[in-house]
Amino acid sequence: QTTTNVVISEYPYKFTKVLKYQQVTEKDTITLLCEIDDPAGDVTWLKNGQEIKPDKRVSITKDGRKRKLVIKDCKVTDAGAFACTTNADRTEAEILVQYQNRFNKKLKDTVAVEREKLVFDIELQDQTAAADWFFNGEPIASNDRIEIKNLGGGKHQLVFKKLEMSDQGEITCKSGELVSSCKLEVKKGELKPVINFGDTVDAPVTKPVIMDVPYTVEGTRQTQVEAKLFKDGKALPLKELEVAITEDKVVFTIKKPARNLSGKYQIKISNGQGEDSKDVHINMQDVPGAPRDVDVFDIFQTKCNISWKAPVDDGGSGIVKYIIERQDLSVKGGWLNIAQVPASEGTNYHCTDLVHKREYKFRVQAVNKVGLSEYGLCSKTVLAKDPWDEPSKPRDVEVVDWDKDHADLKWKTPETDGGAPITGYVIEYKEKFGNDWTEGKVIEGDVTKATIDGLKEGTQYEFRIRAVNRAGPSDPSDATKPIIAKCRFVKPFIVGEGLTNMVVKKTQVIKYDIKYGGEPPPEVAWFLNSKQIFEDLDKITIDHYEFNTVLTIRKAIRSDSGKYKLTLTNSSGTCDSIADVVVLDKPSRPSSIEAVEVRANHIKVTWNKPSDNGGSEITGYVIEKMDLETGRWIPAGETGPESPGNFKVTGLTPKK
Repeated sequence: QTTTNVVISEYPYKFTKVLKYQQVTEKDTITLLCEIDDPAGDVTWLKNGQEIKPDKRVSITKDGRKRKLVIKDCKVTDAGAFACTTNADRTEAEILVQYQNRFNKKLKDTVAVEREKLVFDIELQDQTAAADWFFNGEPIASNDRIEIKNLGGGKHQLVFKKLEMSDQGEITCKSGELVSSCKLEVKKGELKPVINFGDTVDAPVTKPVIMDVPYTVEGTRQTQVEAKLFKDGKALPLKELEVAITEDKVVFTIKKPARNLSGKYQIKISNGQGEDSKDVHINMQDVPGAPRDVDVFDIFQTKCNISWKAPVDDGGSGIVKYIIERQDLSVKGGWLNIAQVPASEGTNYHCTDLVHKREYKFRVQAVNKVGLSEYGLCSKTVLAKDPWDEPSKPRDVEVVDWDKDHADLKWKTPETDGGAPITGYVIEYKEKFGNDWTEGKVIEGDVTKATIDGLKEGTQYEFRIRAVNRAGPSDPSDATKPIIAKCRFVKPFIVGEGLTNMVVKKTQVIKYDIKYGGEPPPEVAWFLNSKQIFEDLDKITIDHYEFNTVLTIRKAIRSDSGKYKLTLTNSSGTCDSIADVVVLDKPSRPSSIEAVEVRANHIKVTWNKPSDNGGSEITGYVIEKMDLETGRWIPAGETGPESPGNFKVTGLTPKK
């Protein structure tokens, strides 16, 4: 037997073709190719010592003994030391990737505004390439106003710190053979605002004052417009003023205008280039002041003249008219508008509709387009009368006689005739409960008695008299006592049936309500069984009204029964009315009760009728018996109303 050790070693694959150095440009495809001596060999690809894995840009392939690495769309970062290794060999090569220079960001045509800052930006693919700037073909050099910057990473800037109109033209950037150009248009920059507004503003104080102030700014707008309103050198604060700025106007709103705020204001509108101002007079219009020195003169019965002075302040708006008002103090109610006088017609008015003897107040209002002023009041009260007076009222007017259709009156002359002779009298009358006085008779001449006819019978009248002179009738005299138009002497009489017989139960009310007549008014007396009845304010009341008497007896008892009489008496005679009143109650007890026949089992009882039957006939008797051992009464029988009465009680127990 023989043995041996067999060692099998992996075949050492060797490169028969090696990698070669390459220099490529960005975006190119890198192809690395090598060859080994046996198709079965495996290789590993490395970059800078790190194994390369295939992806969407990188592919690794083998074809027989050929081994290939392909990198598509290469980047600058793909540059490095590449290697391919087998189990026994290695090949290396340096790959250099150069930038593919181009403009990643080009210049664009630009419109800019004078005085503004402008920056042109470009970006080169080749971060190491230089960039040169040109204006209309001439190189641009940095100065205090123009700055050229290399920001690194291929980014370059041309900076105009403050554009001028002369900067308009062609801007060019060159990098090697690469060129990018644009047109620069420089617009005229803004000028300061110019205010286009009038010198005065008229506005009512009843609402906020709104001023639309137009303005213009020539050139291209660059800065914010500001606006302020000044009064006496001080800007109005925001709590008093609202400011709204638009492209072509400024709207000022004075929130709480008042008449005393009228005056000179200054508008200021500004921007970054300057300021424009405008003086304006703002007339804040209010209602006028009250008319002054109102006076009433040339006063007569039906007319007077009224004059006044214009207000000190017309409210900033011309007076349009005056309103005249009058108050009649003799009637309830307020002020009455009696006239409207245009301002062009002056400051006086002739009033022609006064009522004689009435007192008046007058006042005047001024009116402008904003509204009505406070009142200018005439301080004095005006009495509508002529310069002479009416007489004083007649005195001591009385009715001396009357009948059913007339009354005779007499009176004394007034204490004063008012400065003019009395020419007559007027008799007035009214029904007692009426409201209005009626003229009854006019009497010519200075007399002191008269008869007024045409009265209605049964109507109650009062009379009064006025004296008359040139100034008119006097105040009325005091009214007379009321009289009834009727015959003065009439025997008393009862209206209706008078007293009627009456039956009431105990505790009920006896009441007679009697109406009567007679002249002079009769005296009234009530009687019961010929005895006069008087009030006791508890049980008995006698109420007297005009020609009406009421007798009331409460809680009637048997003794209130009897003959009632009403007597009416005056100087013309007497009238009586009589009636019977019965108050019903239980009868009194029977009298003279006696046992006349006593036996072992019965007894006979006799009696006489009660002394008072209670106001109605006796209808029967009830007999009761009591057992002395029990002390209780029990019915023993009933019998008729005969009197004397008797009854036999049976069923008794012997010896009880």
